[in-house]
Amino acid sequence: MANSSLIGCKVAYLSRSEAETGNAGQTPCGFFRAMQARGHIHNLSRNYNAAVADLTAAIRIDHNYAKAYYKRSRAYLALGDKVRSSTDFKRALKLDPNVEKD
Repeated sequence: MANSSLIGCKVAYLSRSEAETGNAGQTPCGFFRAMQARGHIHNLSRNYNAAVADLTAAIRIDHNYAKAYYKRSRAYLALGDKVRSSTDFKRALKLDPNVEKD
């Protein structure tokens, strides 16, 4: 489960350069939500390398957010990286046994 300080955060809209440099002018909470949401969109668009990058940025902010690990595990699997996919999937399940149901 996400840290309580990150629950209900306002999503920040970032340009790619702001996201890459971390100069969003937003709280870490806003940056976290933006990276998590954009990573999910990249997964849906089959842009898996970008999904990994954005979800990794989200995980750096909140390393206890199971959904980010789960979504990154799906991206790694699509890229053929079964080892990293398995590692992230196991971490997601450890953090939230119901992560797949959300």
